[in-house]
Amino acid sequence: MNIFFRADASIEIGSGHVMRCLVLADRLALKGASCTFVCREHTGNLISVIQERGHTVISLPAMQITVDLPIYEKWLGAAKATDTAETIALLKNTTINWLIVDHYGVDAAWELELRPFVDKIMVIDDLANRAHDCELLLDQNLGTTVPDYDELTPASCRTLLGPEYALLAPVFGEVRSKIGSKRSQRTSDRILITMGGVDKVNVTSWILKELKKTELPENSEISVVMGKTAPWIDHVRAVAKDMPWPTVVDVNVNNMAERMAQSDIGIGAAGSTSPGNGVV
Repeated sequence: MNIFFRADASIEIGSGHVMRCLVLADRLALKGASCTFVCREHTGNLISVIQERGHTVISLPAMQITVDLPIYEKWLGAAKATDTAETIALLKNTTINWLIVDHYGVDAAWELELRPFVDKIMVIDDLANRAHDCELLLDQNLGTTVPDYDELTPASCRTLLGPEYALLAPVFGEVRSKIGSKRSQRTSDRILITMGGVDKVNVTSWILKELKKTELPENSEISVVMGKTAPWIDHVRAVAKDMPWPTVVDVNVNNMAERMAQSDIGIGAAGSTSPGNGVV
């Protein structure tokens, strides 16, 4: 099966769209599927991360936008018509069984243009604020219901709604059963801070400074996890050195489930890591 993903990461967009698509791509690859990502070369892209996971990436060139566009269309990095034409040019000579789209800048108009070049379309969304033309739609948000998408999708579209469909790596389920015994053996209080893959406005440093004002137990340990494209890594490390408790800043880790399971308190952004926090 040949599957293409259209998703982007950047300083503005963050990393969540690509990362949750990677979870799905990894599982599909285990089933024998060939997974290819179409990504624009935004500043802060995760193209190398996708390639390191063993998937193919076809890049769209970064562009300088000179016209005023709606906020999410700006995230495409080009006018919607331009992005559509560029994507079609990449796909038109390839047999594609599924096109999986995870992008706030894409809607039914974009999808209808791609329709002749793919067998089926899946959309991953969590805004429920625009129409889609797709066979399958996934929204993992808590509280999302069928009526939210009734007027936004074709009658034939199947919707997968709610946290039970969250795109989580299998390891999250594996570590859950081990949490109780390990936590009962601890001699310290562990705090995990992860404000998404980018944290554009440096909320992480603010959290550390606020924690410094509190009366945490003396045996507290603080772990900060940041993405490789985060612009404030050096600043956060400088703040961490000034903390009264051991504070470690790690970047681009591959064991988030274990880190969550090893923590007593988690402070995180309300993004794609939220389902993982709920599991562990």
